[in-house]
Amino acid sequence: MVEDLVRALIIVNQRGFHSDEINVPRKMLECAGHSVKIASTLRSNAVSSDGSSFSPDFAVYEVNPDYFDAVIVVGEGAEELARKRDVVSVVRRVALRDKIVSGITMGPLVLAAAGVLGGKRATISPRERAVKGLRECNAIRDANHVVRDGNVITGDDHESSEELTREIIKIIS
Repeated sequence: MVEDLVRALIIVNQRGFHSDEINVPRKMLECAGHSVKIASTLRSNAVSSDGSSFSPDFAVYEVNPDYFDAVIVVGEGAEELARKRDVVSVVRRVALRDKIVSGITMGPLVLAAAGVLGGKRATISPRERAVKGLRECNAIRDANHVVRDGNVITGDDHESSEELTREIIKIIS
């Protein structure tokens, strides 16, 4: 029996992310037979903190959230993404369909802005402003590197990308 194809979307800011936050989930999900697309605030190349360049498949305003089964928001630049209505809307619509929503490093702030984390266990970068963002949305902070609460999965830094992606694959398998 062939596994159903899962369509995942990685949302990244134009700058302020680590290349592992894209490369690891994309490679692992594609190796498992799933489709992965990248969206950013613009269609122009997004550049990681180590200088790697990624060409987004979409600008976020072009994304149809009904098409995707999972969304992963990544990077230090996610603080800016949390203030973008179109980004927050995509995450909220995916979550409302009871699909997988995920954030790495500061990405959980977008989940918080979308109203996804209230009453849920979550982790985030240990920076004070990040932890404060979790508290303000009534999330229950967990200091583990990766935390899963239902279909919500969060990771505290780029080094948690592999473990976080394994959790996503557990849900979709």
